[in-house]
Amino acid sequence: MQTQEAGALAQQVIQIAADTVDIPADRISLDSEFQTDLGFDSLHLMDFIMAVEERFDVSVSDETAEKIKTVRQAVDAIERAIAGKGI
Repeated sequence: MQTQEAGALAQQVIQIAADTVDIPADRISLDSEFQTDLGFDSLHLMDFIMAVEERFDVSVSDETAEKIKTVRQAVDAIERAIAGKGI
């Protein structure tokens, strides 16, 4: 994915994360951990994954969702799905 597209995707993922737990997007970085840094619980993570699936028209397996710990990992997983490698 081109750098500009990757940056836009990352910003969209950060915004979805911010909306999920109602915190300012500027407090979230690619290295933010969902549970430790953003206060996500299992319900927040499920809501986040569902919002990502809807926004990017991808499917995230439960196995993959359990492995996503940081915003960067979520962005990488979405990029792979969009590229057709599947998640």
